[in-house]
Amino acid sequence: MAKKNVLQQLKEEEKQKKKDLIIDTAVSLFSNKSPGEIHLKDISGELGISAPTIYQYFESRDSLFVEIFTREILKLAKYVEEKMEKENEKSLEAIIRFSVGYLIENEGCFQILNYFLVKRNISPDILRRARNSISNFIKIIEEGFKNLAIKGDTLMLLHTLIGSVAGAILIYRNYPSFDTKNVDNLMYKLALLNTRAFKQDSIEKE
Repeated sequence: MAKKNVLQQLKEEEKQKKKDLIIDTAVSLFSNKSPGEIHLKDISGELGISAPTIYQYFESRDSLFVEIFTREILKLAKYVEEKMEKENEKSLEAIIRFSVGYLIENEGCFQILNYFLVKRNISPDILRRARNSISNFIKIIEEGFKNLAIKGDTLMLLHTLIGSVAGAILIYRNYPSFDTKNVDNLMYKLALLNTRAFKQDSIEKE
């Protein structure tokens, strides 16, 4: 019985390694294409395997993408929490500043976040898994909202803020005639202006 357990564990570990390799390969393609433009044959081509082989590990492209989403959002949340602790900054502005900085530096995370923010016709199961994945990150931003003592539908405000910040990054990340440094500064400023607008609005309503 013990030998069977060991063999089963080794088999599961090997399967997870292959899944991780598929995920890493898909994320590496995000630097040149958006997730919506990437198909399983593109990923399998990079790995030198057939596309049907990927179905042994993921039931669909969106099933693969939601696992990427889960992994990348966990990394984002961990990064923001560590920055908050290290710099002793827990304000809403700091949370957004840390988040935007991470998204600027990590193309894979930005691309997969944007994919699930704008894509329609996602199956209910995939959508549920994506929402569960982002819940921990949303809780971090909620802490920033609590410090503002905002009244009313804070969840709606929270989603509006996330959408406006993501929109600022999406629109200006490839802004023509700007070099990378200027674009990064522009996205930082727009994100913080959005955050301060929410803060000011909450103060005026008190």
